[in-house]
Amino acid sequence: MQGRKRPRLLAISSFFAYPWSFLSTPGPSAQATDPSLEANKPHIGLNAEIIDNASTSGTPMVPSPESDPRLGPIAVASGASALEPRPPSTGSSPAAAMSNLHLPAEIIHEILFFTEHGTLAASALVNHTFRHISQRLLYRHMKPPANRIISCLKTLASRPILAAITRRLTIADITQSHHTLAAYLALLSRALHNTTSLTDLTLLLDGAYANILLGCSFRLRNLSTTLHWDSTFAQWMEEQTEIDDAMFGGTFVMGSTIDSGALRKLNRVSASPLILATVVPGRPVTDVEVCLMQSHLFKEDIMWTTTKIMSFSASPLRSLQIIACMDSVEDTLAALAVIPENLNMLRSLSMHAANGSFTRELLDGLQSVTSRFEHLRSVLFLSRDTSDALHDTSVISGLAAKWHSSCKSLECVSFPAGTWVYNQKYGWVTLRELERILVEREKTVREREKELEERERLLVAEQRELELRELGIADQIKALRAGLVQFGADVVAL
Repeated sequence: MQGRKRPRLLAISSFFAYPWSFLSTPGPSAQATDPSLEANKPHIGLNAEIIDNASTSGTPMVPSPESDPRLGPIAVASGASALEPRPPSTGSSPAAAMSNLHLPAEIIHEILFFTEHGTLAASALVNHTFRHISQRLLYRHMKPPANRIISCLKTLASRPILAAITRRLTIADITQSHHTLAAYLALLSRALHNTTSLTDLTLLLDGAYANILLGCSFRLRNLSTTLHWDSTFAQWMEEQTEIDDAMFGGTFVMGSTIDSGALRKLNRVSASPLILATVVPGRPVTDVEVCLMQSHLFKEDIMWTTTKIMSFSASPLRSLQIIACMDSVEDTLAALAVIPENLNMLRSLSMHAANGSFTRELLDGLQSVTSRFEHLRSVLFLSRDTSDALHDTSVISGLAAKWHSSCKSLECVSFPAGTWVYNQKYGWVTLRELERILVEREKTVREREKELEERERLLVAEQRELELRELGIADQIKALRAGLVQFGADVVAL
């Protein structure tokens, strides 16, 4: 594409390049025997390799000063960045023109913000300003693919300045394909300890490896992890005082406890019932997602116990999402029926059937569940079975009105095949119908605005006409007075 070729040309045409830690080491043709000569020599082949291998999947690439002999011992000893500012180019190439641009940094940031990661990697070779802005954009939100996680972690571990830029980091689980688990965990630990500004972490690492996180200086606000919930993990949770939204997908180790003063800002949480029993009571949790991936867990007694635990939240629970494997209609209705007993203030209820189907019988029975809520405003039901009743518009079209008849607070009902919202004037309508109503209402409002503008114009014209009449009458009165005065003078003269 033309938009991606231009930055590539800029980088290749006039600037020398460095080996990047995310890529293979350069070949013999890219090596220099004399650094003083090499500094003045463009390395077109190496630049081409850098740009062609630049990832657009979210993996930033950065040169390593320790691995580049052309930077010299001073740069290595001082920890200088591998992309130092280039001397002004005297050539007439597009890259020279770009390097001599004197745009405000804010404008450059706005331009580069909408570019792809490969273009950002090329932009880092333009000059100091472009390098600084490109690095901040590349490293701020990182989600490397599985084949580049190791390279990414090596960069974060060896470059603390770049690691400090990262705010959001996603690391998939590659332990199955990594032969030396201990070395990988050590590398991961060093990288995470360098990300001092991290606020959002997704760490899909299945196992009891929370010890690699102890002592990290960052303070997360959002966490998603599959680490086992054991005593070490609980200890790390006590260090993280700012977490607001968390997904705990790991196995709960029996006997693990957490200090009552930990996670005091937790507001949203997704976990299994055992972990919910540990983190919800006494904390201001308002949104909960409970995972019941085994059919024997989605039963009346377990659901009652789980929702009872949720009721001990320091704040009233407003939203509940259930991911469950359904077994039978009777068990499903019985499990859902106990929710209003413990969570009567609930405003949003969602259920996603990971296994099983919604039948017409089940949907008809849900009215007895919704009728027990006093403040329920929205319900959402999803399933993977695209052939069940949830995906049949003829079945679900009348359910919203039916459920609303016994639950007056209900305002929104959503299914895979459509969403219905309640309007006081039109009743229950789909989103498409609501959009049409809003468009028609907007059209009516515009027509009324035009009418009002026309009336206002006529009123202004009438007002102007009245003012002119008043001026004419005033002139007539003046003339009449002048005539009377003259007539009086004539009378006196006679």
